[in-house]
Amino acid sequence: MKGVGMNPKGFWSYARGDDDHLDGVLTNLRKRIAGEVSMLLGHDVDIFQDIYDLRTGDRWEDKLRAGITATTFLIPVLTPRFFNRPWCREEVLTYLRLCKDKGIEPRIFPIRFVDYDNDNDCDVRAALKPFQYKSFTQWRFESDPTARARLENDFAKDVKDRLKADLPARAALPAKSSQVTESAPATVSEPASAKAPPPVRYKTHVVDPKPRRGDFHRIADAIKAANPGDRIVIREGTYRETLRLSKPLQLIGEGDRDRIVVVSAKGNAVLLCEAPMARVRGLCFRRKSGQKGVGLWVTGGEAEFDDCAFESRSLACVAIEGVGTRPTFRRCAMRNGAEGGLIIYDGAEPLIEECTMEANQFAGVGVKGEGTRPVLRRCVARDGMQVGFLFQSDAVGVLEDCEATGNAYSGVEISKAAMPKLLDCKLRGNKQAGLFVNAAGKGDISDCEIDDNGGAGVSIVFGGSPSISNCRIRCNILAAVWIQDASGGGTFRENDLRGNASGAWRIAEGAKVTREGNKE
Repeated sequence: MKGVGMNPKGFWSYARGDDDHLDGVLTNLRKRIAGEVSMLLGHDVDIFQDIYDLRTGDRWEDKLRAGITATTFLIPVLTPRFFNRPWCREEVLTYLRLCKDKGIEPRIFPIRFVDYDNDNDCDVRAALKPFQYKSFTQWRFESDPTARARLENDFAKDVKDRLKADLPARAALPAKSSQVTESAPATVSEPASAKAPPPVRYKTHVVDPKPRRGDFHRIADAIKAANPGDRIVIREGTYRETLRLSKPLQLIGEGDRDRIVVVSAKGNAVLLCEAPMARVRGLCFRRKSGQKGVGLWVTGGEAEFDDCAFESRSLACVAIEGVGTRPTFRRCAMRNGAEGGLIIYDGAEPLIEECTMEANQFAGVGVKGEGTRPVLRRCVARDGMQVGFLFQSDAVGVLEDCEATGNAYSGVEISKAAMPKLLDCKLRGNKQAGLFVNAAGKGDISDCEIDDNGGAGVSIVFGGSPSISNCRIRCNILAAVWIQDASGGGTFRENDLRGNASGAWRIAEGAKVTREGNKE
């Protein structure tokens, strides 16, 4: 492989959400494999990893592409989430394009870390088919450290064997001599232009409401003074201000989240986030009544929000809008919203994991608009005054392992030609239907539990036509499935429909229904 130097460089392509879920297991695996390959090859081998090698403040997109450009080989860690993340797919395709442009053979060593379905192949799956993967699906469950080390060694050998042929032969070292000619310089200095630039230094700024205890008393002043990449630590207190975040920064709460409160009744949002990347952790944003606005408004970029709380006595707690807007929320609470917990619209594609939407006046989560495509995993929408999760107006997206409970309307509503996918969800204890599909709504609902709701388990009207399979729809006050008019319909396969007060089916005459293998 032309252009390979004495120190090969790899690129670790993975989904950060998987690493977060496993408390850094993938990061540790990368380190172990890099060390094992280095030991076997006899050369230092670096493996680039974004969470490890990128600093807040770098231009993430440019840095990732630069990392791939300098890559000798690529290790994609294959999981279902990997294929769902645009950046993971882009890393593989960018590497293959660069290899083609340079006229070199790609070196890709896939790790199959979690089993996934092979159907619905995407462009990345097709691109990876020629490359033999190594199965690590049981690696994290292996209690014997020797067995884990053997698998790591087997994988490292494969990498070593492929790279060894690419490395140029190491030149023989000159023999030592006690004589030095007079013309030989004692030292050789690199020209100034060849020296590495000094490292970029990022500062930490402390915000404290008490005098003489921090660098700033106001968060907005710290944001204004900070350079991209800086870290702002915010101590406990109440900060009465509105914030605008338009550059890559970290806002990190120090102390109890619910005692670090940013509160305002002015502007469109307590925090307006339009930064290309940012990190916000451990803060509470509270929108008071007054001028109409939200707690958080995200209008672009890929910011990360971790362990934050959002409240609003005005509009929704959180609003996410716009094509290309892909923030990530983990372990956040969106509560007591005057008009809803979380609204996602106009083509936004956020990732929402392990978040709670509680006691909101409208929908716990509202998703609308063509191209709007959120992924929600392990989230709970409960005790709302209306529906738990609402998909409408051609929206799509995924609800996986989510729960809707105790809501005054339905657990999930799909309407106006929306077509989401629900997988392993629990819709129980809602005052009306567990699932309500209307106004030409569709959707693929599988492996869900729809139990103990105050209406039908599934209620369909006005052209609704979902596909429901392998679900348990039991112990609801009305029928398991109620299709209220002839325009409604759907496909129902392998569901358990027993134990409902009004039986398994209540179907209007003329409705188009496909039923196969259901337990009644």
